[in-house]
Amino acid sequence: ATGCPVASLTHACAQIDAALKRRYDGGTTLVMFDHSPDRLIVAHVGDARAALVTRHHLVELTQDHQGPKGRLTRSLGDRGSQAPSTPTVRVIEPFHAGRYVLLATDEVWRALDDRLICSRALATLLDQSTAVESRDALRRLLREDPQIENASAIILGVS
Repeated sequence: ATGCPVASLTHACAQIDAALKRRYDGGTTLVMFDHSPDRLIVAHVGDARAALVTRHHLVELTQDHQGPKGRLTRSLGDRGSQAPSTPTVRVIEPFHAGRYVLLATDEVWRALDDRLICSRALATLLDQSTAVESRDALRRLLREDPQIENASAIILGVS
């Protein structure tokens, strides 16, 4: 929409929200980012999250839009909800690149929160030398959990 990445991400959310409302009845969540060598911008709506993966650390960049009883306070495309579709946008400057950015749905985060924090499996995920290896490690971990039904994640190199 403009040359400003923050405005562009916000505008993209508005466009997605409008398109979803024209075509579907339900809502969804979204997480996206933009980066340059000196800054990282993360925009999200709902409970999809972003994290910076550094060697041996997972630094969450977003906080869920949840209210009482775990109900989402923001979503995209939900015609029956009064929840706003406006994303929370976080600009991180100066940005000292980690290795990867992990963008994932709530199912992935639930698995990481419930099973893997402080575990050897999470350390294995973080210790991979490439984004592809980290992705494959995450895929193996998620396949081991029979509770996971619908998980989506993207791991992108940002170093």
